[in-house]
Amino acid sequence: MSAPAGPTERSTTFAERIDDVPDRVALTEITGSRDPEAVYAQLRARWGQVAPVDIEPGVPAWLALGYTEVTSVLRNQAQFSREAARWRHAAGGTHLQGHRGAAGADGARQRHLRAALDDAFDGLDDERVARATSIASMTALAPVLARGEADMVREYAAAVSLLTLADLVGLGAADATRLVELDGILRSGSPEAASAAAEREALLGAVVAARRSDPRDDLATVLATHPNHASAAEAAESIGVAFGMGYDAQTALIATTLHQMATDRPFHERIRSGRLEIDEAIEEVARFRPPVAHLAPRYALADCELGGRRIAAGDAVVPGVAAANTDPALRSDDPWEDLGARFHLSWGVGVHASPGRRMGAVVSRYAVGIILVRIDRLLLTVAPDAVEMVATPWQRYPRSLPVRFAVRPA
Repeated sequence: MSAPAGPTERSTTFAERIDDVPDRVALTEITGSRDPEAVYAQLRARWGQVAPVDIEPGVPAWLALGYTEVTSVLRNQAQFSREAARWRHAAGGTHLQGHRGAAGADGARQRHLRAALDDAFDGLDDERVARATSIASMTALAPVLARGEADMVREYAAAVSLLTLADLVGLGAADATRLVELDGILRSGSPEAASAAAEREALLGAVVAARRSDPRDDLATVLATHPNHASAAEAAESIGVAFGMGYDAQTALIATTLHQMATDRPFHERIRSGRLEIDEAIEEVARFRPPVAHLAPRYALADCELGGRRIAAGDAVVPGVAAANTDPALRSDDPWEDLGARFHLSWGVGVHASPGRRMGAVVSRYAVGIILVRIDRLLLTVAPDAVEMVATPWQRYPRSLPVRFAVRPA
């Protein structure tokens, strides 16, 4: 990717409306770059801690780059809303209108729906999560151990995430696979989106009906029968949120951690030698290469100022957690102060912070831990620069990770 157009010095003037700001960088240009951190630095040099970007071609937003600015946006629900109806571009047909349930609500409704999700995730026992992950990991790993090579994204990270979430949420493998496919169609904004939405609604509705008639030990049962859901449709949407957000983030985090192990020998050796615990290693990856680089937009409820920029009512502001986590303003002269730092924003803060963080930590620990136990070292079978990345406006992680390896004795 080339550097953002325009001067490298800090801009001191800006248009009254973000629509009129020239040279907006697309979010996919950032996530698709070989060095997103360099792009964030270029944006800071030109615009400061809040920069104009495009979410989709011709769909403008402000990207908050600073830790203070991102935290302010995430915590200040009175100023920044998650409801897409507050957005000036809401009528434009963008796929962002699809955020429903607790993820796309504010105020009392958000608290009501979020409580159901919190109850479901809080009720998950760590041993239950660990057991489900261990079974899923060995199921995914078994076919590739004999070959000594694999695509560790498609054959492992994505497979483990799908099997684990299917077990914990309470979906059959076929339904879980189809739900992943339908969510992908909806995000793409393709002409099939309308039919995909209808099929998704029917699939999740059937899950709610099944769990209400036959309760089980899974998230779907808790959500299908939770008193905070006023309808089966609300329960179905919460199940969809629990599965979809968990699958995307978990796949990205496992894939990125394995990529780091395959391409950064000191990182791998620190884990292998025990100098870096698995939990600390995953936390380090989550901070510097978060599973969701840019969180879903917030929408300004009134004119305000953020990072020296005038934000107009109805503007979208994207919390750039990947940029905020490495904000130069946070850096200390003492390198020991930064070790094990868990102040990062990768899981969000405030009322919309990830409800599944604890579950995700257990899943990641066991998924990566089994690789360390069974595989000696992941060796890329392509040049490091040839590893293709999934680059959406929101995420950046390896699309595939072709490796060969030697199997460690069981």
